Order: sequence, then structure tokens, then C-alpha cells
Amino acid sequence: MVPATIEAMESIKNYKPNQIIQGRLSGIQKERSIHQLGTFMACCKYVADNVKEYDFGHPKFKDGSHWNTKAKVAFQIKVALHFIDESKTIVYQDRIVFHYRSISFKNLRHLDACFFFDRGFPLLATRVGMTEDNLVLAAQELMKGRG
Repeated sequence: MVPATIEAMESIKNYKPNQIIQGRLSGIQKERSIHQLGTFMACCKYVADNVKEYDFGHPKFKDGSHWNTKAKVAFQIKVALHFIDESKTIVYQDRIVFHYRSISFKNLRHLDACFFFDRGFPLLATRVGMTEDNLVLAAQELMKGRG
């Protein structure tokens, strides 16, 4: 048995060698995806809270920005990466309406998530003029602060 978290490592100390135990198994894939998603969303929140550039000139975004909330930032990264669901994209006459894929851990396989995040983190870092490592550290501090 290999504990997946620090908390699990501490709780495993309560068991004696060769003791029979009963438990629920979970794959590391799910846990890692949750951590990745949480870190990505915390980075989105950090970007939303710290972005200085507003797009007042764009006709669809008058008097506001499309980078000023966590959800909007995540959406803009999907747009920048062209992360679309082709099966739900609508083509009508001379128009194309894209449907963007969900990045939730239950809707996105682990390897696809890794590919998305590997391309998304540099875009987020660039938006606030930071390195990826510094952005992730700032986001992790933000995650600690929420309790």
C-alpha cells in the first residue's frame, strides 16, 4: 500500500505490519486531475484578480473585460487553445458556432488534461507578466488562503 497524500501517510502509521484492512481504492489519475484542475482554476483566479489590460475597444465587451473573472479567464484559454468539441460545433450558412470542451476531471481524460494544462499555463503566466513557476506558486498561496 502506497499513500497518495501526506494525510494518508500519517493515517497509515496507525496500522500494524500484516494487519488486514478494508478500504476504498482510487487511482492516482483522478487525484492528479483534481489537483491539476484546482491549480489551473487558482491560476485563472489569480490572473483575473491581477490583469491590468482591459478590452474596452472590442464591440462585444464594452465597459468591461473578458479576463476579469476566473470563469472568463478559463474560457479565454479554451478559445486561445481552440479547445473545441467538434461534435457539437454548429455550421449554418456562412457562420460557425464553436462549442468549447469541458475541462472538468470527469469529462477530460488525464493525458488530454496534461496536454491542455501544459499549453494553458504559459498563456496564463504571459497574461500577467510572470513565469509559469511564479504563477503556480502565487496560485497555490491563493488556494491555501481559502481554507
